[in-house]
Amino acid sequence: MEKHLLITNSQNKYNIEQLGKKTQELRENTEVIDSRELKDIFKEQDIFYLSNKKYKLSDLLLKAGNLNVCLCPSPIYENVYYDIACFDKSCKSDIVKTIQSLAGFMGAKRCEIKFVNKEEYKAKHESNLEASIDAEHPAYAKGNMNYKQTDLDNSSNTKELQKNEIRASKKGYSKKITKEELQEYINKKYINIDNLPDSFLSALESYLETEKLSGIVKSEEHEKVNQNAEEQSIKSGSIKAQIAKLPLNIGAKFDYQKTSNESSLRDCLIEYFIDFGD
Repeated sequence: MEKHLLITNSQNKYNIEQLGKKTQELRENTEVIDSRELKDIFKEQDIFYLSNKKYKLSDLLLKAGNLNVCLCPSPIYENVYYDIACFDKSCKSDIVKTIQSLAGFMGAKRCEIKFVNKEEYKAKHESNLEASIDAEHPAYAKGNMNYKQTDLDNSSNTKELQKNEIRASKKGYSKKITKEELQEYINKKYINIDNLPDSFLSALESYLETEKLSGIVKSEEHEKVNQNAEEQSIKSGSIKAQIAKLPLNIGAKFDYQKTSNESSLRDCLIEYFIDFGD
């Protein structure tokens, strides 16, 4: 796993290094970088998400003098970095957009994706299991079945889109392309397909080999987003806490004292239902 990058001015960098044991854990978990060195570290194609805003390297260089941020490499894109303050939200968004785009290019007719809290998922499936048992053994039923349909359960009722097209976003459609074109797209967008969810990755690899895909691809029970993404989420949370403990004259500049309402990736599972037709 690549290191997180702690970017700040030369004085703060010096102060952090001089604090010795007080910042040892932070320095072990991050690479502390002088903001004047950004041009030497990053590439023109790199993209940065700071406070939910997207920046190119040229934009970031304009902010270098006042830049105090910790960046985490994206597990999905090899050229993308997230501010740890918005890591979970940005990563989830990129996972959804990437799966939607790739599924569309493979000819999917319908693609539904959502993240669910692990505890809610557990409660829902325990409820579904009880309903199933009651249905099979009515003598033991305590009342009406308490199964509740989710958006994914209702997917069969969704109006089918035109063949070889998918509603990848509200703005338009993606059309099916060849396996060579898909590989070219993956390379061009710097997509790290190895960090995509397991079941979807298997379907993607099959298409890249045979250019054929049919039927339903759906998430496995208790499917995690990706182990690497989960570990980065945990590490980002830990680093935020370490930065918040820095002396006020340093830590306050990073503004990581605030807590986010966004569910951490480590607390989430992913559910998806993709219909590739016959």
